[in-house]
Amino acid sequence: MSFPRIRLTLCASAIAMACAGTALADTVFTKPLVDFAGDVSASGPDRMPIYKGGKAIISGEEMIPGQTVTLMRGNEVLNAEPITVDDKGAFSFTLDIDAEAETGLQPVVVIAENPAAAQVVEMKISPEIPVSGADKFDVVSEPVTRGLYQVIRTEDGAAVFVTSAVGRPPVKESKLVRINPETLKIEAEA
Repeated sequence: MSFPRIRLTLCASAIAMACAGTALADTVFTKPLVDFAGDVSASGPDRMPIYKGGKAIISGEEMIPGQTVTLMRGNEVLNAEPITVDDKGAFSFTLDIDAEAETGLQPVVVIAENPAAAQVVEMKISPEIPVSGADKFDVVSEPVTRGLYQVIRTEDGAAVFVTSAVGRPPVKESKLVRINPETLKIEAEA
């Protein structure tokens, strides 16, 4: 092959690569969602607090099936490869929290594709405070419902009522639950 022919081949290759790069650049901005679809939250295992050196579970629900999700903290990508939202519109990702993590609200950027959307979720890393005085009480627990935020006991002590709400405004699910104070079993819910 002669030198002019090699030069011509190299020029043609360079032009083809430049055009391909431009064509790819045009597809970066796909059609976005007007609002982020779904709810994403972060908690420790079994809805417990997130502690230094522990684990956080970042989960989403009511999202678009087939979307892919990338989680970022600053410039750091938290998941090795994109997470695919399942056919029920949900995903879950377990994240190791290093022992040197700072306590407080840590912003995690949730980037969704197909269609494109983003949201910042605050992941709260809590200080681990040892329980004190537990030896003076009989501690019993039973699962009730997700999103508990208020508890009241009737004056005669015959029942305990708890309220719950799931989702940030607009609230997507709320409940009022009556619990037996002796057994902690659910007696009724509305």
